[in-house]
Amino acid sequence: MLRDLYDRMGKVEPAVQKVQTQVAGIRSTVETVLTPAGDEIPMQQNLPDTTKVGRSTDASMAIPSSYFLNLKSIYTSAYVITITASWLTVHDNTSPWKTIALSTISETNDISIAGPVAGGRDQAGTFTPSTWIYFFVIYNPTTRDVSSLSSASPTAPTLPTGYTYFIKTTSTHLTSNTPPQIASTHWQVGPKHYTSAHVKFNQNPSVVDVLEVVDLSNFVPTTAVSIFGFCGNSSTLGTEQNMRVSSTTGGLHTYRFTMGTRTAPGTNYSVAHGMFFELPIRIAQQMAWAVSSTLPKFAIIMVGYEDDI
Repeated sequence: MLRDLYDRMGKVEPAVQKVQTQVAGIRSTVETVLTPAGDEIPMQQNLPDTTKVGRSTDASMAIPSSYFLNLKSIYTSAYVITITASWLTVHDNTSPWKTIALSTISETNDISIAGPVAGGRDQAGTFTPSTWIYFFVIYNPTTRDVSSLSSASPTAPTLPTGYTYFIKTTSTHLTSNTPPQIASTHWQVGPKHYTSAHVKFNQNPSVVDVLEVVDLSNFVPTTAVSIFGFCGNSSTLGTEQNMRVSSTTGGLHTYRFTMGTRTAPGTNYSVAHGMFFELPIRIAQQMAWAVSSTLPKFAIIMVGYEDDI
């Protein structure tokens, strides 16, 4: 009986050892997947490590490039803006992108500084007045320096030597001055840019009740994905009128409302009893409007736009 028991144990022990070997192999494989070579922070740590300037990720596990927390951009002076963020992901130009997450960002950019240079422009000459420019946070993986860059290109800035990672954070329409300046109304929170402007004021479509294109090229960049603001009458109406604003002349995403017989808006106000709208931009730098009158008494007031970052 004892001999039989020993014989059975002798057969079980090798089987147990085989299972242990297989488990150890699986565990090794899992750890390799969770901690890819070159990752500065073990992937098992899900929370950001704010003690490090940046965290690199394996190309096959790249974080989307538009990931950010508490991103803000504000006017600082005629030529300078300040960009801040609690967390921001930059990418390089490889295929697929490699990304690095940066924490506690606070950078200024001076568009009067000739470049390509960190903290200034990406070109030697000054920017063209009354055009759109774009601001980037850039990163040098060798020195681990974080800086900024301004460019006339929304997607392909000329990076300074050593800076191979970047991400667009904001945009602004330059003034007509020579050299051009940053509009003092520049203020962005997350992807939303707040800057009040009269897109239309005391104007009218050329044809009654037909949606016509509204050119937004001076009000939103080519990268804008939506626009929001108010529309209504900017002068006294003698009779009831109807108004529509839409994403396209085909009537996509239309807001409709009726304006009764109303007086002009008060001093320092743009529209009388205006209607708020927020429209997706389906065609770059365009929206549409229609009014039941051709009298020049109507307005579209932009409060801001959402940028694709």
